Amino acid sequence: MPARKKRCQTAEQRLATQRDEEIAQRLSEDSKSARRVAKIALFGPPGCGKSTFLKMARLTRSQEVFSDECRKALRGEVFANIIELMQKIIAKLNACDAFDDNALLKPHIQIVLKTVTPYVHQSLAPDLLSALKALWGENLINERGYGMVEDEGHVVEYAARHYLNDLNRIGLEDYIPSPEDIVKLHQPTQGIQATQHQVRDDGVKLMFFEIGHMVSERRKWLPYIDNVYAIGFMVSLTMYGSSTGQGEDAGLSPFQLALDEYDSLVNSPHFGLMRKPIFLFFSGVDQLKRKLPLKPINDGFPEFKGPESLNKATNFILNLFVKKTEQQIRPVHAYFTASLDIMSVRNILENIHDCVYQELPIPMCF
Repeated sequence: MPARKKRCQTAEQRLATQRDEEIAQRLSEDSKSARRVAKIALFGPPGCGKSTFLKMARLTRSQEVFSDECRKALRGEVFANIIELMQKIIAKLNACDAFDDNALLKPHIQIVLKTVTPYVHQSLAPDLLSALKALWGENLINERGYGMVEDEGHVVEYAARHYLNDLNRIGLEDYIPSPEDIVKLHQPTQGIQATQHQVRDDGVKLMFFEIGHMVSERRKWLPYIDNVYAIGFMVSLTMYGSSTGQGEDAGLSPFQLALDEYDSLVNSPHFGLMRKPIFLFFSGVDQLKRKLPLKPINDGFPEFKGPESLNKATNFILNLFVKKTEQQIRPVHAYFTASLDIMSVRNILENIHDCVYQELPIPMCF
């Protein structure tokens, strides 16, 4: 308001005008700030690695993003991951009478089986720690049993194997999870989680809406995607070669479930999803490399003609997803990440940042 008009106002009117101007300024600043945040809705089936990717994204800025209190609070979940994997292995081996001739392991087995989760103690009990070490030291457990659980696509096994290989450290009374422990920790996404990431020092941010396993429950997440810049979809390459899904999807191929979920998402008639750019994330490329010699791609996809190289395999898997949108006019960006490869995640975020703010719709792979 011009200064001359302000002088004609009463003190009460001038105070009201000042408040109006302050509100208008805040709204203007909020509007500018909102334009500097690109929202991305991130979907994917259970165990695909959404939370892991976003935790790694936090670590690209600093190793100190997880406070001591946060790390201490996650001890119980680390212990639960270990116990649950060992209980799954024991159940599998019990079903085929693998322990009949090994009486020495049975006391350790009983200790593990009677342990309940969630595990509320601040450290692993001495008898439980001894039992876990004794069992994991047996080839019957760490090779045959672990392989049986891995083949069924249990998502907890990826993190728990890392922990079981480091029981001397994790079994200490003053154990506090490291950033690597937290990144590997399997924590199912509940509902919708929003996280912001500042990629460069230019003030602009990427905001990911991490959508839990709710693709079929559109009413819960549609309000979040009407104004998003892009749709993200995460696929775990570790689920390749798994024979069954979990829960209500038991008996189905997890990889095929991911394809079907992606298909229903990108071909949805909802306006908020149409023509949005797509960011495809494929996690665990290092584990795919390990699995290929044991489980050829054409075992599950006869149309794959080989050779069974990592490059051919990743291109084939990528094309399975790209074909779902080949009749659409929208950019599809694809990224491949290895386990705990912080640098590749940094590169991916920088490329997404550039796609959003410099309008460079160039698909990139790492």
